Amino acid sequence: MRSYTLGFKNAGSAEQRRDKRLRLPIFSVKIGNRRYDSINWSLGGMLVGGYDGYLFQGLKVVIQVRLRDMPAALEKAAGDLDEEGLVVEALVIRHDLEKRELALKFQRLTPTILDFFERSFGFHQTRQR
Repeated sequence: MRSYTLGFKNAGSAEQRRDKRLRLPIFSVKIGNRRYDSINWSLGGMLVGGYDGYLFQGLKVVIQVRLRDMPAALEKAAGDLDEEGLVVEALVIRHDLEKRELALKFQRLTPTILDFFERSFGFHQTRQR
């Protein structure tokens, strides 16, 4: 199987992160009872936009992640996701009240989570062609 996310290189970037951030595909992230869109993501975490909740730095949170553009029926057939998405434990790294952004770090990168991001990235790449 070709790895879409592990082999990604950000050409010409001076960024020295362990995991490179990607803007696409966009994920729908459920936090509490509301959904938000990802601004960017990596295998290490995710930046969520439009966040107007009350989570703060250092707090552990459970989120549910879905590929925003993938029909729920395809997503469900592709793996062990329910209607709400893949359940992921995360740590709040930053909550920028002015920008309404929430930076999250995934607690563990399980094979299920890795497979989910691989499938999502692959599905997005195929749709772009």
